[in-house]
Amino acid sequence: MPLTTKEIYWYWLTSCPGVGIGSVFAAADAGFSLEQLFYEPELLDNSAFRFTPDMRKNLKERANISRLLEEIEMHERKGIRICTAISPEYPQMLKDLWRPPATLYMKGRLTQFTEKSIAMVGSRHVSRKGAAAAKEFAGQLAESGITVVSGMARGIDTQSHWGALDAGGQTIAVLGCGVDVIYPQENADLYAAICDNGAIISEYLPGTEPKAQHFPLRNRIIAGLSQGTVLGEAGLRSGANITVNYACDYNRDVFVLHRGDGDGNFETVHKLLTMGAFEVTNAHEILDYYGWNAEKTAKFERKPAAEKPSGLDFFQEGIYNLLLKGDYSMQQMIELLHQPASKVSTALTMMELRGVVERLPGNQFGLKL
Repeated sequence: MPLTTKEIYWYWLTSCPGVGIGSVFAAADAGFSLEQLFYEPELLDNSAFRFTPDMRKNLKERANISRLLEEIEMHERKGIRICTAISPEYPQMLKDLWRPPATLYMKGRLTQFTEKSIAMVGSRHVSRKGAAAAKEFAGQLAESGITVVSGMARGIDTQSHWGALDAGGQTIAVLGCGVDVIYPQENADLYAAICDNGAIISEYLPGTEPKAQHFPLRNRIIAGLSQGTVLGEAGLRSGANITVNYACDYNRDVFVLHRGDGDGNFETVHKLLTMGAFEVTNAHEILDYYGWNAEKTAKFERKPAAEKPSGLDFFQEGIYNLLLKGDYSMQQMIELLHQPASKVSTALTMMELRGVVERLPGNQFGLKL
């Protein structure tokens, strides 16, 4: 849908290099229309707007309708849509926030935002079990018609997006760079899949490279777009904590995905549980909590804990019990089991052939998930 004249003026103001959110809303609240500011450059010198000399210079130079239309058309050719804070399709959940993103840039097929959305966040450095749990949980949500929101970072974010996509649902990735910049680059396939089955969004101008200071700000959008935030594995210094803090500030719900007493980093999970966060083990609990009754929910009752495979000899049972605690290298198992390398190797080979264990990167072994 083409931008209205008012939206073009808003784009002019919000896309100007150096103009921050505070200045945008100060200008919008000052009693002048954006059209007045556009056509009467002297008004930009008003000190109440907090425009620096460079900002005023840039705004005056860009106050050209033809130039702005060329920029907008260039974005459209790249499949990038512009959604301003005064656009009717701007997400209501963000409008309700203090100082929401002034303009969103979007790629993908998702055109209508919904309040039936849940954020999933956690550590970039996640255990296999934590990754599998996040992917399964996101799939449960998506299969039930819930939009999964995350940040396309390594670890929990990546698994959450893939879980939603593999379940045939939709997902939103909020980036700390331009929507036309794939970061991390290893997620190029994921980026393309989200464009086909959801949306990539950012408040940063197309072409903006990722910077450390961008990611805490993008986390407020992840929390703001979501009714609740689900935290998977996360250490106390994980960036996911920022998203959780924003969710709390916005009076949104915070859930933790079963604490998982095995391997993985659950420091923040344990901390949040002591502070009253909701512990969840399957999507059915979140659907019930919000009254989001979905037809396919019953398919996703949480699986009971897997029973120990039958037919293991005494030594193989020892290895199985050890791997229940986490993944180990061959050398670690030799030392922990106090057995010769040949015996451990033979047992692992037999268990691998039976599909009980699997060989992992870094010469490690783990139980088949």
